[in-house]
Amino acid sequence: MGVRDFFLAGRLRRGPTLFLPYVPDPGAVLETVRLLNPRAVGGTTQISAGEKVYLKGPIEATPDLEVRVGLSRPWRTAYVAFSTATGGGQKYTPEHVVEGLARRLHGHAHPGMPHPTGPAARVYHCAHIPDRRVIELLSGVLPGLEVIEKEGYDKDDEETFFASPTSPIEIDVWREPDCEDYSLHNRDYPDYPPGLLDLAERVAVLLAEEGDGIACEHTFFPLQPGKVSPVLLPDPAE
Repeated sequence: MGVRDFFLAGRLRRGPTLFLPYVPDPGAVLETVRLLNPRAVGGTTQISAGEKVYLKGPIEATPDLEVRVGLSRPWRTAYVAFSTATGGGQKYTPEHVVEGLARRLHGHAHPGMPHPTGPAARVYHCAHIPDRRVIELLSGVLPGLEVIEKEGYDKDDEETFFASPTSPIEIDVWREPDCEDYSLHNRDYPDYPPGLLDLAERVAVLLAEEGDGIACEHTFFPLQPGKVSPVLLPDPAE
């Protein structure tokens, strides 16, 4: 292995890196990134995913590289993500981009994203759903769901909270005059019971379908076919 490959292997090992078991159409990778940011642009060696996040690739995943990176199975292609942001405040990170792409392109995110510190799922730009309807709608997946009071929040605030004794998922609703957003949090963080993310995503999709909103997973990628993430788009309520 040459010096260049040695340093490249180190970069891929540190990640975050997307590994694919095939040689993809670069256009298809770019279109998948555009589910997160419709304004994403790319050339033959790099994709700008927005929020100062970039994907370098495609990179041939040779057997020598795979050994150096420590992969347990063969892969054909890699994309390494990085950020040029210095001050924070970005809506998503290289880890979010790689994790979201791995789920949609049947790949592997290395070294893997830990359980999200933020919401497990979100719903954006949802029409108003009455509290009683939220409870009824989710009764099959979150039995016993009810409106709860939280310390530091008044009942007249624009936020409403739901919780169920059967799940650590807590739903935070932020209501605007024309729409509302939902955030699904894990009350037991940092513990993540098996299946919690899947359950949070099911709840988000049910709410989005009821209120014609957009459900997104913890990576900010959309959960519904034919939708794009609104995270970088102008708020229609503004």
